[in-house]
Amino acid sequence: MQKQSYVILMLQLKLLRMRQGYTGNTLESVEVDADLDE
Repeated sequence: MQKQSYVILMLQLKLLRMRQGYTGNTLESVEVDADLDE
């Protein structure tokens, strides 16, 4: 399903951010998590 691919894409993005240092992105991550819950 399309929503599943969207979730996978978001997880990949999070992994990328973690690799890059993950500074200042905490707020963004919380917003993304809230979107996935809906």
